[in-house]
Amino acid sequence: MVRPRTVSDDDFIQAAATAAARRADGSWSLAEVAAVVGLTPAAVVKRFGSKRGLLLAVVTAWERDLPDYSNESSTDPLALLREWVGNWLAATAQPDDAVGHLTLLLDEVVDDETRPLLARGREKQARYLQSALIDAHQRGQLRHEPPANAGELWLDLLAGATITGAIEQSTRAATRTLGYINNDIERWTGQ
Repeated sequence: MVRPRTVSDDDFIQAAATAAARRADGSWSLAEVAAVVGLTPAAVVKRFGSKRGLLLAVVTAWERDLPDYSNESSTDPLALLREWVGNWLAATAQPDDAVGHLTLLLDEVVDDETRPLLARGREKQARYLQSALIDAHQRGQLRHEPPANAGELWLDLLAGATITGAIEQSTRAATRTLGYINNDIERWTGQ
């Protein structure tokens, strides 16, 4: 058995996110999280108080760790955008994973403390995308300026693809969404 002090909060948070995403029915447990980190469920309770406390820690860490875009962060904003979108779609590429993520999201959305964190995280993601698009335009990668709400629209498309993929149990929505985003980029590059 691992010593509790050698397991960081981030280790618990990663284990909880992984366990929750694997469970499409929302039935992940503190025992599963404890097993992943090599401790007892009592150690998880001692650290976070409850499953809800751990859920709050998961969302807090997610929002905290979302990157801010800076013009110095990339020499190729368009490549960075394509990678960001690809990573989103890859995270939900397997329909069962998408269902697990959505089940966890439902737990988060109905909680009065986690919902504002989700909203701030979504705003941060939209700003990241929009800032990268503006940077791409300013660097001449995009000849036409993207709309001021393009980042939000892309997030809506990506979220919709996740939901549709879970419903259809396929990756067709992800493929369509990637096509829409690529069409936007081509339109803005003037190709």
